[in-house]
Amino acid sequence: MKKLILTTTLLTAASFSVFAQDTFTSSVSGAYANYDNVDQYNVLGSYYFSPVSTRKGPLAEAVFLNRSNSINAGFSHAAIDFGGNSYSSNAWSIGGTVHVEDSGLFLNGTIAQANGSDDGYYGLGAGYYLAKDWTVSINTDFDEDLEYLGLSLGTKKLYELGGDTYLNLTASINNPDQGSTGYAAGADYYLNKNLSVGLGRSWSGSFSDGTTSLNTNWFFTDTASVSFSIARTEVDSFSENSFRLGASARF
Repeated sequence: MKKLILTTTLLTAASFSVFAQDTFTSSVSGAYANYDNVDQYNVLGSYYFSPVSTRKGPLAEAVFLNRSNSINAGFSHAAIDFGGNSYSSNAWSIGGTVHVEDSGLFLNGTIAQANGSDDGYYGLGAGYYLAKDWTVSINTDFDEDLEYLGLSLGTKKLYELGGDTYLNLTASINNPDQGSTGYAAGADYYLNKNLSVGLGRSWSGSFSDGTTSLNTNWFFTDTASVSFSIARTEVDSFSENSFRLGASARF
């Protein structure tokens, strides 16, 4: 139960927002994940420079559909138990997204730093709305010395199926400076504007060596949600199961 304190606390706070809300200008989310003797906790807060409407489609896609300018800050903590020894690490990040008005173009950036370490990360990216519900994007990564780490290409398309049901499709290619090219694809089906179920697959090299994930997300009010995902990774003779539990609130 101790592992779920952060998520439970956020969910309890979110549960006070029980009335319908047409817009929001900030959000906070928390998650707990467990994999390979690692317990990881994440918190992320975002601020939007103009009100984000919740009436354009699925609640989970509100920021995407509103093309919202934003800034965000995050913190993560990892507790590692390996060979009978325990370790821990903390990291923080700040980032933002800016949309060029009436152009469909958007720019984003991220800075991340591990506490007590010189290791850092810088990300710069850009994207374009091919339609109101379809984007393509490119992102580049650099280390603390601004040495190039790699490039990724992605796309996202949200289909309205009728009757408040939707289908969200995503795909990406990651080409690191070192190592094999990675691929990912995912689909989320919205049974209504509040509830979705999804399937994802990521791999590098052979399609048979990779990770398959199942996820669900439920907005039980217009401002509060819970999510859960499970994943299985299989690479050669290695296999691993993991899960993630999250909660979010909007204000």
